[in-house]
Amino acid sequence: FEVDLNPPTVTITSAPPTYTNLPAASFTFTAVDSGSAGVASIECSLDGGAFAPCSSPHAVVVGSVGSHNMRIRASDN
Repeated sequence: FEVDLNPPTVTITSAPPTYTNLPAASFTFTAVDSGSAGVASIECSLDGGAFAPCSSPHAVVVGSVGSHNMRIRASDN
C-alpha cells in the first residue's frame, strides 16, 4: 500500500476581472496530484455555500451586488 499525504493542487487559470458589472462569471482551473493516487473529486463553493461537484470551466450567476468568493477544492482517490 502507499501512504499519500500530499493533497492535490488546484490552480485557477482564468477568472472574471476584480471589478465587473456582469452578474455571470466563468472560472477555469486545473487540479493536479503529485502522488500516484490521482484526483478523485473536484468541488466548488460560491460565497460560503455548500461544496458541490464541479468541472472546468465552471460558470456562476450571482444575484446580488457586492463582493463574491469562489472556492475550489480537490481530493485524492
